[in-house]
Amino acid sequence: EKIQDLLEPKNADLPISEGADKVPYIKNLTFKDATTPDEIMAVIHAGKSFRHTASTKMNAESSRSHSVLVLVITQQNADATKKQTGKLNLVDLAGSEKVAKTGAEGSTLKEANNINKSLLNLGNVINALCEAKPHVPYRDSKLTRVLQESLGGNSRTTMMICCSPAESNGPETRSTLMFGQRVKTIKNQVNANVEISAEEWKRKYNELENKCKGSAAAVEALSEYIKKSNKELKQWRGGETVLEKKQFELKDPEDMAGKVAKEAAKEAAKADKGDAAPPPKTALDDDEGGEAGEGGEEGGEGGAPAVAVVDVDGKNEKKKKKKK
Repeated sequence: EKIQDLLEPKNADLPISEGADKVPYIKNLTFKDATTPDEIMAVIHAGKSFRHTASTKMNAESSRSHSVLVLVITQQNADATKKQTGKLNLVDLAGSEKVAKTGAEGSTLKEANNINKSLLNLGNVINALCEAKPHVPYRDSKLTRVLQESLGGNSRTTMMICCSPAESNGPETRSTLMFGQRVKTIKNQVNANVEISAEEWKRKYNELENKCKGSAAAVEALSEYIKKSNKELKQWRGGETVLEKKQFELKDPEDMAGKVAKEAAKEAAKADKGDAAPPPKTALDDDEGGEAGEGGEEGGEGGAPAVAVVDVDGKNEKKKKKKK
């Protein structure tokens, strides 16, 4: 198997490396920035023009490679506090071939063997993922190595299969349908790829710290409430009479604690901004609690994607690069 850069066809047999995040990538690819759908389609057509095809008895323009388009889009908030990245891998797999039907010879036969071998390895990887085996043979093929993140990583997998209704192609149609059925059983846990700035982490930390301060104030208020209520209860049980104006005011403990916590958190947030106010009254002295502050989120702005195209010995890959 060989990986070829379809935007720079002279870049052939490119190596696969692994980044710090343990995600495989193809080294020395040519990347193209794209900011509109038309620009993306232009890159796709440019790569497609270099994709190798050949005529066989079953197909006048038979693909002699797998083609992969990797589209990466980055979205960053206007205040630069958070950045999200999404990647879409579109893979066009060359179909498996029976030499007896295609009549492949010479280099076309060699390409057919490589295509069948890579599809077999892809099937082995899918079986290992479906059966939750401890070892998944991604490294047995360059195709599965390139698609490692798509198959078993932080992604969702969808496959569209193409099969023939002709009776003469029954065995191939059946194996293709079974292949698609196995892919349906793959289950991955998907998480958003979010990068948060140091300022945003600090803001989140301060927010949690203020909530803790509010909780501490609520605990203190409840302790005082219980202390005063117990004091009056002992007086009544001791046979004493407590004048109405001196009787303890009964309150809903849960509601009181919530109001105290909100007020304390609000004052702590003001103190962080250098606008500290006098210490708030407790719920025992004032029944009016503080209101929670209102917050909002700013919308993100779409980042410009970048595209690259490669050919993996019968494979083409399109890849996107994050724009700085």
